[in-house]
Amino acid sequence: MDLIFSFPKDLQKIFNNISFTSDHFAFSVYTQEISHIKPVQVYTSMHSLILVQSGEKYIYTKNGNYKISAGQGLFLKSDSYKLSNIVTGDNPYKAILLFFDNTLLIETISKSNIFHMLNDIKNQESDIFTLNTSKILVTITESFETYIHTINNTPSCVYTILPLVKHKFEELFLYLSLEYSDIFCEFVRNIMKEHDLNIDMISLLDGKEYLNVSEMAKIINTDQASFSRKFKSIFGLSPKNWIDEKRFDRAIALLQSSNKNIQEICLECGFSSPSWFIERFKKRYNQTPKQYQKSKNLYFLS
Repeated sequence: MDLIFSFPKDLQKIFNNISFTSDHFAFSVYTQEISHIKPVQVYTSMHSLILVQSGEKYIYTKNGNYKISAGQGLFLKSDSYKLSNIVTGDNPYKAILLFFDNTLLIETISKSNIFHMLNDIKNQESDIFTLNTSKILVTITESFETYIHTINNTPSCVYTILPLVKHKFEELFLYLSLEYSDIFCEFVRNIMKEHDLNIDMISLLDGKEYLNVSEMAKIINTDQASFSRKFKSIFGLSPKNWIDEKRFDRAIALLQSSNKNIQEICLECGFSSPSWFIERFKKRYNQTPKQYQKSKNLYFLS
């Protein structure tokens, strides 16, 4: 077993693979023509969900071995695993690979009633769990495949597609919380326990807009330096960068759907100055806010 992959970091290196990665999630359509009988060691830097469309996947762990077939899914917490992909019949092995970090997961549950269920479940191991075939799961799988092919065929649409992909992840998490409530909630609770993450910290990500990091630290009654260290250890980015991400998300929405000018959007989203906003926007999206607005906004296209 001499082959080691780090997912999703190495997705682009794998043959027969169409993938896209962003700050907080990644997804891929993966196919394989010949069975991998010998287990391959992989490391998942994000949590992952493998949705098998054809063939079979085996996973080998210290707590037991698992097999999933076409139509089923396998949910994995970020960690190292030994995996094999098996081709069955005349069809290649094919799967949708979904990856997401703590930020996406916690933001989603903070906007729903999922975290209210966390204290009403039994303790059980849930670093891994399997999903049974269902029409809903198949529909979700096909949607992700459609999005990845759309981005691959039309790269210019990526910033339009990404919010839709994020909502699709939210739909997936909601489905898991309803269909697999005990084990999914325990999965979430184990992540919270691992990071000493309490409900107050989760509530910070519920969609509220914050003026600065100090305001966030005050809500959970801690000093700014300690709060910043803990936030980054859990979510992989500083609270300042997280605030900026939310501001850019808001700016994108306004650039797409309002007739406000760049200065008005800058002020409404809480950026310190138009020049700073324009410079950071261009670095982030490879075009100026005005260029983006002219290409995406119906007020300018009409």
